Amino acid sequence: MIGLTMDRTELYKRIDARIDNMFTIGWVEEVRVLIDKGYTQDMSSMSALGYRDVASLIRGEIDIGETKRRIRKASRRLVRRQASWFSIDDASINWYEVRDLSITQLHTNVKNWISSI
Repeated sequence: MIGLTMDRTELYKRIDARIDNMFTIGWVEEVRVLIDKGYTQDMSSMSALGYRDVASLIRGEIDIGETKRRIRKASRRLVRRQASWFSIDDASINWYEVRDLSITQLHTNVKNWISSI
């Protein structure tokens, strides 16, 4: 198994930037289309992180700031859960520190690992 890791503070910064970008490139419009097609909040397809919060924004139940706050909080919770599921001390996981490798180096390392199994 392969695991990627990075400093938690840096990871949170990247998560925040990704959330902002998702809103910029049309996340609200995407969810609005789903709602218009009959998707409801109780459907499992709407249970992906943030979708129910964006639906609440569209319905006017919360504002954009609260929406992003909730999504950031849920994202951080997921990071913490994943950290407990996959221990950095687990010898069966080949861990790579993301900041130490370029995407090319990471690709080469993963390719070599796959070839070895």
